[in-house]
Amino acid sequence: MSESTPARIEGKTCKGACGEFKPLSEFGVRADRPGGRAATCKACRAAMSARRKPCTVDGCSSASSTRGMCKLHYGRMHRLGTLTLPSRGKPPCRVDGCDRRSKVKGLCQAHYFRLWRYGRLGPAEVSDRRTKPCSVEDCDTLAKGGHGYCSKHYQRVKKYGTPDTPPPRRTGPDHPRWLDALSLSYTTAHKRVHTARGRAKDYTCAGCPKRAAQWSYDHTDPNESLDYRGMPYSADIWRYQPLCIACHKRFDMQRFPSQRMTPEQRRAKRAERWVEARTDVLAAQRADRAKRSLVAKLVNYGDTSTTLLENLVRVAAESDADLTVSCLCEALELLPGAATLTGPNDYAELLAAEAAAS
Repeated sequence: MSESTPARIEGKTCKGACGEFKPLSEFGVRADRPGGRAATCKACRAAMSARRKPCTVDGCSSASSTRGMCKLHYGRMHRLGTLTLPSRGKPPCRVDGCDRRSKVKGLCQAHYFRLWRYGRLGPAEVSDRRTKPCSVEDCDTLAKGGHGYCSKHYQRVKKYGTPDTPPPRRTGPDHPRWLDALSLSYTTAHKRVHTARGRAKDYTCAGCPKRAAQWSYDHTDPNESLDYRGMPYSADIWRYQPLCIACHKRFDMQRFPSQRMTPEQRRAKRAERWVEARTDVLAAQRADRAKRSLVAKLVNYGDTSTTLLENLVRVAAESDADLTVSCLCEALELLPGAATLTGPNDYAELLAAEAAAS
């Protein structure tokens, strides 16, 4: 743009009484109009509003817009058919004499549940049980539980059948789920010590003047038990002593030399145990597959009690598995109709003897 060209002023011509060209800031915002601005300027619209008659509704000072009413009252008449606003709350219950607000189907909550439960509405009066005291003597709590009881006595009736004081709680050996010494686990034994004798922190360490931190088994019970890790424990709660962490570690190190191993030695020991356990599992799986293969071959031959020995010898000659006497006995038990055979162990021993002689 050259310096001689004047800057363009963005505006529009008012279509009202003035008809002047004015900037866009003098026009109201109207999204439904072209350009997003009103057709008449603000001054012309104010003059038009001043010339309008007021709204015909009593108490309304706004200018009339349509049919002698302002926009608010005209929209209300068009939408609701009346100028009076409806009450925001729900109408009262339709039962005569009941001043409660309706909840469902024109009925209050009390009459609706009465109709749903008993099939009749009944009188308008509704007794509020929550304002009555508990039916138990010397109990001033409101009866909010059920059957005229407060919550505490109602729970007693449900659990024990009577609102009286419940019987003392059974603990220790009197409890129906109490575990004996043989069924007791390592964790349960220590929990019993904590329950019966309290926390170890409340005692002084038995090995030093410090404050104790843990309960430690003293290894003096002749009937001690071992858990799956090989850790000993006792069912006698008086076989435990309070120790601090340092004394507890020192006490266990003296009785379990394996705990003095280095981390590398512990990992190697765990790896050896894992290999041994895995080897046993694989051996058991191979023996099971051999037995089932033997049974499948015997069934294919159509065995009977008279031809069983010959078929056993034939299968042993064809099989590559090492069929011992115990393996053959277990395979015979898996055969259908093995219960009717006499002396399957004798068949297995004869087969093993014949195989050894050959």
